[in-house]
Amino acid sequence: MKRLATLVLILCVLMSSASAFGNEIDTGAPPAWVIRQDWQEPAVMPEAQISDGVHFLLLDRQVRITRQQTRKYCHVVKKVLDPQGVENASEIYISFDPTYAHLTIHSIRIHRDGKPIDQLHLEKMRVIQRESDLERRMYNGEKTATIILEDIRPGDCIEYAYTITGSNPVFEDRYMAEVDTAWAVPLETLRYRWIFANGRPVFHKTFGCRRNLEVRNIQNGIEYRYSDQAIDAVLADEDLPAWFKPYPRIQISQFSSWAEVADWGEALYRLPRRLPPTLEARIEELKQSGTTAEKIAAALCLVQNEIRYLGMEIGAGSYQPTAPDITYKRRFGDCKDKSILLCTLLDQMGIPAKPALVNTYQRDRIGDTLPSPLAFNHVIVRVQDQDRLYWIDPTAYCQSVPLDQQYQALYGKALVLDSGVRALADTGKRKLSQPAKEIHEAFDLTEGVNRTAVLTVRTTFRGREADWFRNQIKSSSIRQTAKSYLNFYAADYPGITERKPMTVDDNPAANTIVVTEFYRIPEFWRSSQDRKQSVAEVTSSDFRSLFRLPDTTFRNMPIGVKHPQYVTQRTTIKLPEPWYIAPEHGMVENDTLRFSYAAAYADNVLTLSYDYRSKQDFVTAARSSDYIADLKRIKRQIGYSLTWSEQGPEISGFMIGAAMAGLLLAAGLGMAAWRYDPMAMRHLQSHPNNSALTGLGGWLVLVMLGLIARPLVMAKGIADLRPAFWTDYWEHAEAMVRTGHLTVFKILVGGELVFNMMLLSLSLILLVLFFKKRTAFPGLFIGIMFFNALVLSVDTILSGYLLEEANTLAPDDSGQLVRTVIYTVIWSLYMLKSERVRLTFRNRRRSMPRPEPAAAPLAIESEASAYS
Repeated sequence: MKRLATLVLILCVLMSSASAFGNEIDTGAPPAWVIRQDWQEPAVMPEAQISDGVHFLLLDRQVRITRQQTRKYCHVVKKVLDPQGVENASEIYISFDPTYAHLTIHSIRIHRDGKPIDQLHLEKMRVIQRESDLERRMYNGEKTATIILEDIRPGDCIEYAYTITGSNPVFEDRYMAEVDTAWAVPLETLRYRWIFANGRPVFHKTFGCRRNLEVRNIQNGIEYRYSDQAIDAVLADEDLPAWFKPYPRIQISQFSSWAEVADWGEALYRLPRRLPPTLEARIEELKQSGTTAEKIAAALCLVQNEIRYLGMEIGAGSYQPTAPDITYKRRFGDCKDKSILLCTLLDQMGIPAKPALVNTYQRDRIGDTLPSPLAFNHVIVRVQDQDRLYWIDPTAYCQSVPLDQQYQALYGKALVLDSGVRALADTGKRKLSQPAKEIHEAFDLTEGVNRTAVLTVRTTFRGREADWFRNQIKSSSIRQTAKSYLNFYAADYPGITERKPMTVDDNPAANTIVVTEFYRIPEFWRSSQDRKQSVAEVTSSDFRSLFRLPDTTFRNMPIGVKHPQYVTQRTTIKLPEPWYIAPEHGMVENDTLRFSYAAAYADNVLTLSYDYRSKQDFVTAARSSDYIADLKRIKRQIGYSLTWSEQGPEISGFMIGAAMAGLLLAAGLGMAAWRYDPMAMRHLQSHPNNSALTGLGGWLVLVMLGLIARPLVMAKGIADLRPAFWTDYWEHAEAMVRTGHLTVFKILVGGELVFNMMLLSLSLILLVLFFKKRTAFPGLFIGIMFFNALVLSVDTILSGYLLEEANTLAPDDSGQLVRTVIYTVIWSLYMLKSERVRLTFRNRRRSMPRPEPAAAPLAIESEASAYS
């Protein structure tokens, strides 16, 4: 309450208004160097693009930069179209920093019926100090001049112009800017003009702009201009990546390189030579912490725990850190203050440490921008312990684990503020070797169908997720957190009650938290209208929430994805009686994510397993439709529906018919294979040792092992199809199969049963033919292998198409197909080319009769022999 009262008091002081401006605001003519931009109303209003009843006719910004000062001129004209526009346009807000800037208002006019009406009444103006980042405990001292216009009517054109003189002294006389050239609303005329007369070089870069930036040399400087007309509104998609900027823009900088930015920043972050005794004494305590890594961890926790986050980013303080001794004394500071304090502590202990500028949104994409301090929004510390570098965020939560086990501040590219730095450094990418969040839901339904279900949820948080949960229970208490969790589950399970209080097991040494919730769900089961069936839905909403669909479906811009993420869930459901549940498994994978799921049933327990890992932090616009389709498929696979019928499950007549057909075909094919009796394969006799290749040896041993295993594999395939013999299976399958394709899927499953029965019969016959060394074996082996590969290919392709999951088959399924094809080709070639196969498989089913020996020729003595 004390903290709340303090914040309220500060807010009231900062929001207080003043009628006297001192030297902060005055009126006067525009500077002489300003070139007035004329404007006029368009012949046709772009009504389809206009929102809030206001159409902007002119935005003219001109800047002049000299060594002495920077002056920024702005001229705006907008037309009020309707009563809503009157409400939205009747107030003018001009923000500036009074610590270094002065506001001069040149004119405020209302144009009505071709006549100007002066509305510049300084006495009616109010200045408020409105802190836009107050909720983040950041105070920038910025003030806002508020002009409330009187007597505004639809059709009026509001015109005003002003100049802000001054710039943040922390940049000396360098100028930097990033301006958009299109917005979420249309604009008739746009002009930017920059005059550089400070003698420094100027660098620029454009991103998606319709026009070129004009550059020309002028007396004592250089001038940049950008002009455009009839600018359409940019319709930005929702759910964009944090680094993506939807609007075209121009960047200008007077820093020539990252090295120049590093030199500028290094001068701001120089460590003090002397420290107050209190801080020196604390450093002496840190020196006793142990190893270098332990000293770093101790100093880090000191800054994280004892220095609360509060940023006084007023004037130069928006970039220049507070002295470390002051920060330590007042016990508060922002990222700059905490970082230089940590560097000071480590430097005094002889540990090399340097501040590093990062951008928590742009991350790696900083390198695509112009070198400039404006490219960064956060400061961390790079610490070196011998050959190892650590990237540390002093504003994060203290991690009570060894330094090498702590997650680091890996924000992509970083600019280390050290002399000699010439380029951005790579902090690396965060990788999750184990789930950051593990969810285990255990449903106990053993009380029976239509009875109360017992639910126990055990969630393990690791690393940053553990820190997030610690902060949650610190800010809202365990009891309040438990209440919010109960209400979360109540959305899916009406009537849910807490069985006993939530428990929180915190293990800071491992940086893990285990949260266990205990619930009772009286209305877990719902009865059908005829009360013949009861249905229970397991929703797994916590895991499902990871796959929220983007608000914009038809996209021109990328989708942002939280990364890295690694979350798993296991749901176990103890059933009250045996159930008929078919195993399921599948995977969805694309360039952005990998999701896998499985459903297994054994011993009256159904186990649902889910695994999700992100791969990158965005989806391109071109791939967005495929990605959204993948999200929808994933959401359909999360959760499970249990159906219980009073009549019990019925037998599927279709599968009985398929089994009968399989038996007939298996018997017929087995008989045909047994009767197949071809001639023996011809063999070569070119080598005298060919007889040694006869017999079931050599590579045929591997063939034999495969033949022995194949009937077992086929028998298991038939057994796995047992759930399909019950109508419950097909009721559940209807939700898995593409709409209108259930009949085709039935034919596929029935065909798989018939094929397995046929292959079982042929495998047994093939095994017998092998040991009998029948001549039929090689040909039948080749034919059956090719038939098996063909059917497996068709089954794989059809399954991928028919099921709602395009990638619903497990990774092993596609691998099995490849292995089967390779196996078929290799062993078929072996059967055709092997001399052992030719010499071994030579027995016929029936012994052929031996041919009668030819009669010996009669001996006829020649007359010649009689006279011999």
